[in-house]
Amino acid sequence: MPDEAQLVFLIPITFFLVTGSVLVSIIYFNFRQKQMLIERGFTSEELKDLMRKKEVQSSTFLPKAGIIMIFFGIGLGLGKWVADYDFEIAIPVFIFIFTGIGMIVAHKYGSERATTNEIK
Repeated sequence: MPDEAQLVFLIPITFFLVTGSVLVSIIYFNFRQKQMLIERGFTSEELKDLMRKKEVQSSTFLPKAGIIMIFFGIGLGLGKWVADYDFEIAIPVFIFIFTGIGMIVAHKYGSERATTNEIK
């Protein structure tokens, strides 16, 4: 078992290795996806349409993530507040409930945004 001094160095190293490997994987798989589409014989107009749809999906990512994080924070805060009254399981329960509500609200936001973009 590593002592505390070793953990101080292992945690940031592990964080950067995992983050780097995730970023490299994302870049590689996006490249492979485009390469496979070209090999299948898609025209340039079809590729542009696919990339536009992907652009719309990525433009809703940050607001959706923000909505989910806000509801997660509300659930954490309420769970902590209720846990002070000797209800120990309140924190995970409130986190799950409010994160689920946040996911539903984020989905509604994303689908509404997608329909408004299709109308334009």
